[in-house]
Amino acid sequence: MWALYVLKNNIFFFVVFTYFLYEDSCKEILAYSLNDTPLSSSVFCSNHKNNSKRCVFLNLCYNFHSDFIFLLTGKSIISGLNHKKDFKNIFPTSVLNHSALPLKISLTYAKNFSDFKIYEKEVFLLHRFKPDNIMHVVHDDILPLFATYRDLCLGNVSVCASKYDILFSDRNNDGPYLEWYRAFSKTEPFKLSNLNKSLTHCFTKVNVGLSIDSVIFQYGFLQNRGPTVLSVNQVQLLDQFKTFMYTHFGINNNYQINNVVFLARKVNRKILNEEYVENIILKTFKRDFDTSVRLLNVDLSINSSKEVLQAIAEASYLIGMHGSGMFLSLFLPENSVAIEMFPYGIYKELVSPLFVMSSIPGIWFRYFSWENVVLLNSFPHPEYSSILGGLTHLERVKQIDIFGKTANISKECCNDPLFLSRMYQDTIVDDSLMKIISYSLKTQTKHSFDFSQIYIFEWFFPSVVQNITCYRNVSNLILSWNHPFNVEWSNNIYYDLSIQMSRHNLSIYTSNSFLNLQMDSDISTVKIWIKCNLPGIEGLDTFITC
Repeated sequence: MWALYVLKNNIFFFVVFTYFLYEDSCKEILAYSLNDTPLSSSVFCSNHKNNSKRCVFLNLCYNFHSDFIFLLTGKSIISGLNHKKDFKNIFPTSVLNHSALPLKISLTYAKNFSDFKIYEKEVFLLHRFKPDNIMHVVHDDILPLFATYRDLCLGNVSVCASKYDILFSDRNNDGPYLEWYRAFSKTEPFKLSNLNKSLTHCFTKVNVGLSIDSVIFQYGFLQNRGPTVLSVNQVQLLDQFKTFMYTHFGINNNYQINNVVFLARKVNRKILNEEYVENIILKTFKRDFDTSVRLLNVDLSINSSKEVLQAIAEASYLIGMHGSGMFLSLFLPENSVAIEMFPYGIYKELVSPLFVMSSIPGIWFRYFSWENVVLLNSFPHPEYSSILGGLTHLERVKQIDIFGKTANISKECCNDPLFLSRMYQDTIVDDSLMKIISYSLKTQTKHSFDFSQIYIFEWFFPSVVQNITCYRNVSNLILSWNHPFNVEWSNNIYYDLSIQMSRHNLSIYTSNSFLNLQMDSDISTVKIWIKCNLPGIEGLDTFITC
């Protein structure tokens, strides 16, 4: 009993002591927060697809040593966040589930900040994932930014581009593709890492959070790498984005049927017999298409973005080894062809955002692939660094094991030695490429790309039926109606009727807009649902009691 008494008293003391500590802490917080603080932060958030958030901060500050600072006072408004943990789930990037990418923000009630520098401008905060890689620049940053601006400015991206200043929160170098970001910034994009490190910088209005409607590929963070959920909406978005960037770069879309662009690589994942490949391309077109072609050899490490885009915008074919540059196939003209080549043991289903993009319903270019299936034509580089497929950091037995495997590629990111070794190997391309080019030539179509038809079919559905009349006599139910106002153009209308009587239910499918149904005389009430359908398209129900 004495032990129990002591235990109870100790628990009581702990609870009381904890309460007073909490009360003292609250008093300290209030003492700071209720004093005259020069700034007070607020945030307004909304939830979007895959639990991503889009937030607007007022008076958000940044210090090089503390990262982002939210000045919490009694005047602060926190809207759209349910718990303080939600501050850890705000991403200034479209790449979700990466532990290093959430906004690093601290809430403070301290009032004794000095050396403030206030920026009276509206900024859009962006964490660039890999600004030295054009696929990541476009897929992870620029396209989501375009989609976000389209939402915020009700379809007019140019309005947002003249409204926001882009602020980079990453600490990467500018990279070779800064011009792409300039298209979305009122003034020259600037970086937090370039600001005075001895000052606290406060921005009056900061927008954070990108639309992920344009994201078609995820990289294997906490889930298998591969495609996201694809939608015909993305084709419209991609097409509008292509036009927007054409305008920004001053690209003339002068499609030439005999223009072929060969995308070269000079650093890694090289084609070791480029001249032979170019001869294959020329010979195949001459043999199967009976025409000479203008073959352009372009390289992202040599040519400017504008030069590469101009070449692609005029091309009927884009051919190259799997890599970031092939994602620029989205700038190809209508009815053009992209042929993506893959090293030995690398499969498009697991690694190619371009293959995923080509699978979106209504995409305007055709996609083909070539894969090296001959191990002897594969040239890995065990001497490379481990992140580029090198193997010298592994034991000799493990290296031999990897060399001997055909392939068993990991579906998760990012450090599988087998995957990296295969991904960064060089390749000798054989004449099997000729079969791929030949097949693409023989199966090419000349139809006009009409996205509007695909888009309308995806979203259209019949409205409610109109002018329903119901007449009953002793043993009959006579029902008639008119078709919905928005299907007058169709001859393939049929109606789905659900009829509920006291003792049984009926389902009737008919192309007629009337019905004569025998029924028992003792039925007092009949409930009827009528729905107009088109082939593959379900309409809205209309309910009537008769």
